[in-house]
Amino acid sequence: MATAVSEKEVPPTQSEIDRGEGLIGRSVEMRVDQVLWSREGAEHPAPQTYTRQSTGWVFDGEVANRPSTRCTSGPGSNPATAM
Repeated sequence: MATAVSEKEVPPTQSEIDRGEGLIGRSVEMRVDQVLWSREGAEHPAPQTYTRQSTGWVFDGEVANRPSTRCTSGPGSNPATAM
């Protein structure tokens, strides 16, 4: 189990900006709250934190014009439970 502790925007590429449409991603830092399973004698322990890339926003026209692409229900809609 993991909890999202911070996020930052991943800017679109210059070609997306030039084209006037594209994706603005998110880089989400996750804190591992509980390891559900680990192989006995594992060479490396589970990490305490990790970073995952996640969907952020699409933009159309200007980068500031970005309706949300985040899901509001269903699997993976909560970054704290999406693994």
